[in-house]
Order: sequence, then C-alpha cells, then structure tokens
Amino acid sequence: MLRTVRLALSLAFAALVGQSALAQSPGTAENIDDFGKAYRQATFGPATVRLRDIAAVDVPKGFAFIPAPAANVFLHARRFALDSPIWGVVVPAKQYEGWYISLASSETGYVAQADLSALGHEDVRSSLAATLRRGNSARMQRGTTMLDVGAFLEPPRHEPQLHRYTTALRIFETGPSSGDDDLFKVTTHLFGRHHALDVTLVGALSDYDRYRPLQQNLVDGTKFIEGHRAGDFVAGKDPRATHVLDLVFGGRTSAELAAEAAEEAAEMQRRANLPPQRSLASQMQLALFGVLALAAAFGGALAFFRRGNGDQPPQHNHLVERALRSPKRS
Repeated sequence: MLRTVRLALSLAFAALVGQSALAQSPGTAENIDDFGKAYRQATFGPATVRLRDIAAVDVPKGFAFIPAPAANVFLHARRFALDSPIWGVVVPAKQYEGWYISLASSETGYVAQADLSALGHEDVRSSLAATLRRGNSARMQRGTTMLDVGAFLEPPRHEPQLHRYTTALRIFETGPSSGDDDLFKVTTHLFGRHHALDVTLVGALSDYDRYRPLQQNLVDGTKFIEGHRAGDFVAGKDPRATHVLDLVFGGRTSAELAAEAAEEAAEMQRRANLPPQRSLASQMQLALFGVLALAAAFGGALAFFRRGNGDQPPQHNHLVERALRSPKRS
C-alpha cells in the first residue's frame, strides 16, 4: 500500500500536465503532525471553495479541500512536495486512502474548441507521454521512480459545449526499480476566457472503477466565475491560444512558446539578410565552366610535359626528301 501511495504522489505532482516537478522533503514518511497541520487548514464538504478570483469548486460531503501552501505540507508528510503553484488538493475527510485530486491552472489564453476537435487521440497520448518522460532524469537524480505512459483507459472525451477535454491514462514504473503497481491518471482540462484549469485524479489502477466517479463529480462542480468563463471571451481583444497540442498536453507554457517563436523569427530575419544565393542554373553553369577550364589546363600541362620529354614531331630530312622525289622525275 505504501509503495502505491508513494508512486501515486510521484505521478500526480511530478507529471502534472501543467509543469510540476518532484522534490524530496526532509520530513518522514508518516509525519502525523504535518498531516494535522494540513487538515487544520482544510475546508470540509459540503462547501463551495473559491479558487482565487478565477473559479470555484463544490467540495462534496466526506471530502476536504486543502489549499496551497498547506497542500505542500500534506505532501511533505509523504516525503514529496510540489515546487510549482497549485490551488490545492481534495482528499477524503477522515482517512487518507492513497489517492487525491489536484487542482492547478495555467494561463493559456482562449482555447478554441475547434482546435481541440482537430487533434488526433494518438497525438494527444504521444504528447502526454513525452511530457511525463521529460521528468525522468530529474526523478532519477532525486532517487524517485521513473514513469511512463501506457494506453488510454478510455477514449479521450472532448465536450466542446462545456469547454472541457478529458484523458484517462495508465501509468507504470520503468527502470531497474520498476514495480507492478500500475496507476491511473485522469485529467479534465476546463477552459475559460484566459486560463485552463486542470482537475487531476491519480490512484492505483485496481481502484480505477471505484474512484473514477469522484473526479467526474468534482469536475461537474467546478466552474469559472463570471468574467473568466469561456463565454466571456471578447474576440479581437482577448489573446487566443496557439500551438494547442503543446500548450494543453505537452507541458509547455505560453512564455516558452512565445520565446521559441521569437527565436525562430530572429533566425528567419538573419537568413533574409544574407547575400542572395545564385540560382541552381547559375551554379550548374559555373560548375561546367570550371570543369572545362580545368580540362583545358590539364590538356595544356600534358602537352608541355610531352614536349619536354622529347616527344616532338619528326624533322624533315632534305636528302631523303630529294631521294624520294627523284624517281618521280624519271
């Protein structure tokens, strides 16, 4: 059980599609005092929790919402911590059962649902896998397990009318210390006017059918507030998301994509400022002239050396010539 819990924590907070990274904490694995500190700051359901000034989530009865930074204290009690911002985690109110739901956001700009509809399922899975694998070197350095992505547990579900997209993946350990405790990871991306809000549940694969409805209920109870809803988007004024596959599923940020675009534009400008290159026909013509000139030079050199070696045309012998002409006279 402890192994599964540790792996679940490693995945949910190291491979969160946002840009999470796993960090080792100096705390002990079962620090009850840290659990107590985290739960003392929790909001117990049923309750509606405001997520800053952007969204709100309905926490059901029997569950608790632990806000950041108390959520990191909770993770420290399990020897793991998140070093990128989240809004918090949802856990059972009475006893931790080896799973939890994290809530995180990223500033994406407005994501057009048509762009999401155009994505292939395998492209989405490959992008999620690449995102997870990029963190494996850091996990190895920190002494935690390496992870990889398996098949979809259910086909990705795009709900354009609700502005959300859900993926459910099998996750497994790789490397020399790999185990048999496969996990599931279900993430629903909710898209608003400026942000994407990710609701992610991670647990043991054997509990998938049992816990999957918990994530769905929390998603249904999570809403952007007025002014931040997708329907509040103002065309021509609000920024629109580009490179949606990388931005939503590839673990990239808008700042990173903008920096790459600026770098590519600078490189294109640099190439445009270079002297114009000759056309292919001109290059071939110059090459032909070069070959002919080389051949002429070689021929001249060969003739010179032949003359230098005494290979010269025979000289006329006047006496022989007179003797040959004399019979013709008689």
